[in-house]
Amino acid sequence: MTNKKRIITVMLVTALIFVVLCSALFIIHGSEHDCIGEGCVICNCINLIEGLQRLIALASAAFMFAAIPLLTVLFYAFSLENSKRENTPIKLKVKLLN
Repeated sequence: MTNKKRIITVMLVTALIFVVLCSALFIIHGSEHDCIGEGCVICNCINLIEGLQRLIALASAAFMFAAIPLLTVLFYAFSLENSKRENTPIKLKVKLLN
């Protein structure tokens, strides 16, 4: 089950990267077109793509804004849990031959 999730995740990330790169290439290619003014299809597509790129950037920033404090708390809790563990003879594998 985890292999399927991993494959799906890799495919989604690859698709997202492909879409972002293709949209950037479309903007670069269409930036020097002969604009007809109001109602230009290429200008409308460029505006739509720029809006989608802003939306992706905003979603990524919001995710990181939420994930960093959560990961910090989890890391701190995990480090506290590890530091509280006592070293017992069993954990240290010490033979008590007294």
